[in-house]
Amino acid sequence: MLTMMAFLPVFGQDDLESSIQKFVQERLVFDIQGQHAKSHGTLLAYEVDLGTRFTPKFYGYALTGKLWKLYDENDIRSYYTANTLGGGLGYQLLGSGKEKISLDLRLSLAQSIGSNSLNCTVYDSMLRLRLGGRIFVSTVGTGFKHIHSHTAGIDSHIHSFWIRALAAMWVKR
Repeated sequence: MLTMMAFLPVFGQDDLESSIQKFVQERLVFDIQGQHAKSHGTLLAYEVDLGTRFTPKFYGYALTGKLWKLYDENDIRSYYTANTLGGGLGYQLLGSGKEKISLDLRLSLAQSIGSNSLNCTVYDSMLRLRLGGRIFVSTVGTGFKHIHSHTAGIDSHIHSFWIRALAAMWVKR
Protein backbone atom coordinates (compact mmCIF):
# COMPACT_ATOMS: atom_id res chain seq x y z
CA MET A 1 0.00 0.00 0.00
CA LEU A 2 2.82 2.42 0.87
CA THR A 3 4.55 1.60 -2.42
CA MET A 4 1.40 2.47 -4.37
CA MET A 5 0.99 5.77 -2.54
CA ALA A 6 4.61 6.67 -3.23
CA PHE A 7 3.97 6.62 -7.01
CA LEU A 8 0.74 8.66 -7.00
CA PRO A 9 2.38 12.10 -6.98
CA VAL A 10 4.72 11.09 -9.82
CA PHE A 11 1.95 9.98 -12.22
CA GLY A 12 -0.93 12.44 -11.72
CA GLN A 13 -4.32 12.70 -13.38
CA ASP A 14 -3.11 15.24 -15.98
CA ASP A 15 -0.44 12.78 -17.13
CA LEU A 16 -3.03 9.99 -17.36
CA GLU A 17 -5.45 12.14 -19.40
CA SER A 18 -2.60 13.22 -21.68
CA SER A 19 -1.53 9.58 -22.21
CA ILE A 20 -5.08 8.46 -23.00
CA GLN A 21 -5.60 11.36 -25.41
CA LYS A 22 -2.30 10.59 -27.15
CA PHE A 23 -3.25 6.91 -27.50
CA VAL A 24 -6.66 7.74 -28.98
CA GLN A 25 -5.24 10.30 -31.40
CA GLU A 26 -2.24 8.33 -32.60
CA ARG A 27 -2.99 4.64 -32.11
CA LEU A 28 -6.73 3.87 -32.11
CA VAL A 29 -8.34 2.42 -35.25
CA PHE A 30 -12.16 2.28 -35.35
CA ASP A 31 -14.38 1.53 -38.37
CA ILE A 32 -18.00 0.71 -39.14
CA GLN A 33 -18.51 -0.47 -42.71
CA GLY A 34 -21.15 -1.99 -44.97
CA GLN A 35 -20.52 -4.27 -47.93
CA HIS A 36 -22.71 -5.19 -50.89
CA ALA A 37 -22.13 -7.81 -53.60
CA LYS A 38 -24.39 -9.12 -56.35
CA SER A 39 -22.98 -12.46 -57.52
CA HIS A 40 -24.15 -15.97 -56.66
CA GLY A 41 -27.13 -14.30 -55.00
CA THR A 42 -26.92 -11.08 -53.02
CA LEU A 43 -24.49 -10.57 -50.16
CA LEU A 44 -25.07 -7.87 -47.55
CA ALA A 45 -22.67 -7.45 -44.66
CA TYR A 46 -21.68 -5.00 -41.97
CA GLU A 47 -18.61 -4.99 -39.80
CA VAL A 48 -17.32 -3.11 -36.76
CA ASP A 49 -13.54 -2.98 -36.29
CA LEU A 50 -11.51 -1.85 -33.30
CA GLY A 51 -7.73 -1.96 -33.24
CA THR A 52 -4.43 -0.24 -32.74
CA ARG A 53 -1.56 1.03 -34.86
CA PHE A 54 1.78 -0.73 -34.48
CA THR A 55 3.55 1.90 -36.62
CA PRO A 56 2.15 5.02 -38.34
CA LYS A 57 1.26 2.86 -41.41
CA PHE A 58 0.69 -0.69 -40.07
CA TYR A 59 -2.24 -1.66 -37.83
CA GLY A 60 -4.18 -4.65 -36.52
CA TYR A 61 -7.82 -4.91 -35.51
CA ALA A 62 -10.48 -7.20 -34.08
CA LEU A 63 -13.78 -7.36 -35.94
CA THR A 64 -17.34 -8.46 -35.42
CA GLY A 65 -20.12 -8.40 -37.93
CA LYS A 66 -23.12 -9.96 -39.57
CA LEU A 67 -23.71 -11.15 -43.10
CA TRP A 68 -26.83 -12.04 -45.04
CA LYS A 69 -26.68 -14.29 -48.09
CA LEU A 70 -29.86 -13.91 -50.19
CA TYR A 71 -30.84 -16.36 -52.94
CA ASP A 72 -33.58 -16.09 -55.55
CA GLU A 73 -33.54 -19.28 -57.64
CA ASN A 74 -36.43 -20.87 -59.53
CA ASP A 75 -38.87 -18.33 -58.01
CA ILE A 76 -37.89 -19.54 -54.52
CA ARG A 77 -36.44 -16.90 -52.22
CA SER A 78 -34.28 -17.89 -49.27
CA TYR A 79 -31.65 -16.31 -47.08
CA TYR A 80 -28.97 -17.38 -44.64
CA THR A 81 -27.31 -15.33 -41.90
CA ALA A 82 -24.08 -15.54 -39.92
CA ASN A 83 -22.64 -13.59 -37.00
CA THR A 84 -18.87 -13.33 -37.36
CA LEU A 85 -15.89 -12.68 -35.13
CA GLY A 86 -12.27 -12.36 -36.27
CA GLY A 87 -9.33 -10.09 -36.88
CA GLY A 88 -7.23 -8.47 -39.55
CA LEU A 89 -4.21 -6.45 -40.54
CA GLY A 90 -4.02 -3.20 -42.48
CA TYR A 91 -1.31 -1.20 -44.19
CA GLN A 92 -1.59 2.37 -45.49
CA LEU A 93 -0.09 2.44 -48.97
CA LEU A 94 -0.51 6.22 -49.27
CA GLY A 95 -0.69 8.68 -46.42
CA SER A 96 -0.31 7.91 -42.73
CA GLY A 97 -2.63 7.73 -39.74
CA LYS A 98 -2.70 11.53 -39.34
CA GLU A 99 -3.51 12.58 -42.91
CA LYS A 100 -6.92 13.44 -44.36
CA ILE A 101 -6.53 11.17 -47.39
CA SER A 102 -5.09 7.67 -47.33
CA LEU A 103 -5.21 4.42 -49.30
CA ASP A 104 -5.35 1.24 -47.19
CA LEU A 105 -4.85 -2.42 -48.04
CA ARG A 106 -6.60 -4.69 -45.51
CA LEU A 107 -6.72 -8.46 -45.03
CA SER A 108 -9.00 -10.18 -42.51
CA LEU A 109 -10.25 -13.56 -41.38
CA ALA A 110 -13.49 -14.19 -39.48
CA GLN A 111 -15.38 -17.25 -38.28
CA SER A 112 -19.13 -17.57 -37.78
CA ILE A 113 -20.08 -17.83 -34.12
CA GLY A 114 -23.25 -18.82 -32.32
CA SER A 115 -26.33 -20.44 -33.80
CA ASN A 116 -26.43 -19.44 -37.48
CA SER A 117 -28.19 -20.68 -40.58
CA LEU A 118 -24.84 -20.25 -42.38
CA ASN A 119 -21.72 -21.60 -40.67
CA CYS A 120 -18.67 -20.31 -42.50
CA THR A 121 -15.16 -18.91 -42.51
CA VAL A 122 -14.84 -15.51 -44.20
CA TYR A 123 -11.65 -14.24 -45.87
CA ASP A 124 -11.54 -10.57 -46.93
CA SER A 125 -9.09 -8.51 -48.94
CA MET A 126 -9.91 -4.89 -49.65
CA LEU A 127 -8.49 -1.65 -50.96
CA ARG A 128 -10.00 1.44 -49.31
CA LEU A 129 -9.75 5.16 -49.94
CA ARG A 130 -10.27 7.16 -46.75
CA LEU A 131 -11.32 10.82 -46.97
CA GLY A 132 -11.97 12.83 -43.89
CA GLY A 133 -11.73 15.59 -41.40
CA ARG A 134 -10.74 15.81 -37.78
CA ILE A 135 -12.97 13.10 -36.30
CA PHE A 136 -15.18 11.34 -38.85
CA VAL A 137 -13.81 9.77 -42.00
CA SER A 138 -15.72 8.54 -45.05
CA THR A 139 -14.40 5.42 -46.74
CA VAL A 140 -15.08 3.93 -50.17
CA GLY A 141 -13.40 0.94 -51.71
CA THR A 142 -13.58 -2.44 -53.29
CA GLY A 143 -12.49 -5.93 -52.38
CA PHE A 144 -13.00 -9.65 -52.50
CA LYS A 145 -14.75 -11.77 -49.91
CA HIS A 146 -14.42 -15.56 -49.93
CA ILE A 147 -17.13 -17.27 -47.90
CA HIS A 148 -16.10 -20.84 -47.19
CA SER A 149 -19.33 -22.57 -46.21
CA HIS A 150 -19.41 -25.31 -43.56
CA THR A 151 -23.19 -25.73 -43.98
CA ALA A 152 -24.44 -28.72 -45.99
CA GLY A 153 -26.11 -27.73 -49.26
CA ILE A 154 -24.56 -24.23 -49.43
CA ASP A 155 -21.60 -23.75 -51.75
CA SER A 156 -18.55 -21.62 -51.02
CA HIS A 157 -18.27 -18.47 -53.16
CA ILE A 158 -15.95 -15.57 -53.89
CA HIS A 159 -17.69 -12.19 -54.11
CA SER A 160 -16.35 -8.85 -55.30
CA PHE A 161 -17.89 -6.04 -53.29
CA TRP A 162 -18.08 -2.29 -52.77
CA ILE A 163 -17.45 -0.69 -49.39
CA ARG A 164 -19.21 2.28 -47.88
CA ALA A 165 -18.04 3.15 -44.41
CA LEU A 166 -18.00 5.76 -41.70
CA ALA A 167 -15.02 5.69 -39.39
CA ALA A 168 -13.91 7.58 -36.36
CA MET A 169 -10.27 8.55 -36.78
CA TRP A 170 -9.07 11.17 -34.36
CA VAL A 171 -6.52 13.33 -36.16
CA LYS A 172 -4.16 15.46 -34.11
CA ARG A 173 -3.54 18.86 -35.67
